[in-house]
Parts: sequence; structure tokens; C-alpha cells
Amino acid sequence: MRFIKFLFKTVIIMAVLGVGVYFIGKHFLSAKVADVVTEELENSGQLDEARRFVDQTPELKQMLESSANVDANTLPFTTKEEAVQTVVKKVGIRELQSIQSRYENGMSPAEQVQLIRELEGKLTADEATALKYIIYNELYK
Repeated sequence: MRFIKFLFKTVIIMAVLGVGVYFIGKHFLSAKVADVVTEELENSGQLDEARRFVDQTPELKQMLESSANVDANTLPFTTKEEAVQTVVKKVGIRELQSIQSRYENGMSPAEQVQLIRELEGKLTADEATALKYIIYNELYK
């Protein structure tokens, strides 16, 4: 009987630890990804390039500006880390890798806008607005 109690307690403790590691690890990983991407964009000058690209693509600029004055309290997330978690969960890592590969191989502005529309379709309206809000603030504030 003692062995069964010991085994049961051990299983419960391992399960609690496993769930804790999963949630803490997911949060840590998304924060790390957001920090690395931001740092790379700033150091390589790609942030300025992204800003110029948005300025040269009227449809994209209008899309981002539409969420510039949204009340942040109504959004499902407002940080880069939360945005990364949501996008990875909704879109998936394989799809994001595919998108990155297609972008690196070259995409026209029309293809890029189409890609953004596809990504918007995988998010709820509030999540898409929150993502646009974060991107706008990163580029212009």
C-alpha cells in the first residue's frame, strides 16, 4: 500500500512539474525569440528597410495605420512575446519557416500583401488588430 501511495505521489509531482516546465518554457522561448528578432532587426538595419517598405506599399501602410489608435486595453495581447506565442500557436512553426523561405527567395509586394491576408485569416479579428498595433508601434514609435 505504501508503494502505491509513493508511486501515486511521484506521478502527481512529475505531472505538475511537467506542466510547469511546459508553460514556463513556452513563455521563456517566446520572450527569447522576440528579443533576438528585435535585436537582429535593429542591428542589421532591416528595421529601417521594413519601415521604408511599409511606407512604399500604400495598402500595407493603411492596414497598419488602421490599428494605430486602437485602445490597447481592448486587445488580447500588447507585447511582442505574447504576439509570438499567439502566431506560433495559430500559424505553426512549419508554416512560419515556409513563409521565411519564400520571403528569402524573393516576393513581390503584391505577394507579400497576399501573404499577410492569408495570415490574417488564421487569426481572429482582435488578434490581427493586436498584431498590427504592435508592428505599428515597433516601426513608428
